[in-house]
Amino acid sequence: QDYFDWLNSSLEQIDESFEKQDWAGVLACEDAVEDMIGGQPPEMSEFLMLQFATAHRGANNHLKAARWYERLIPVLEKLERFRDQGENACNVGNLYIALGSMPDAKVWFEVGRKVG
Repeated sequence: QDYFDWLNSSLEQIDESFEKQDWAGVLACEDAVEDMIGGQPPEMSEFLMLQFATAHRGANNHLKAARWYERLIPVLEKLERFRDQGENACNVGNLYIALGSMPDAKVWFEVGRKVG
């Protein structure tokens, strides 16, 4: 029961911080939630990964945002949401452009074109 109380509390904190666009508040939960993502249903993993990707993007942590979007792609594949998977790959490409890495960006745009 303690685990579920902690989980619910963490999710509420992430939600509240996300709505306020308090990226630091979202990211404060990242380490704690990292461990639970693997064992969650794909929908919950998608929710958490999007929250962290968006928070890192909002905080201009482009590489960390790209990493979360990259991790999201197999989850979207499990959910058979191929259009979202393609859009997500393009998000990664755009982040690599912001990082100045055109070769990486091209790879991700090609992935987005194939799956989306």
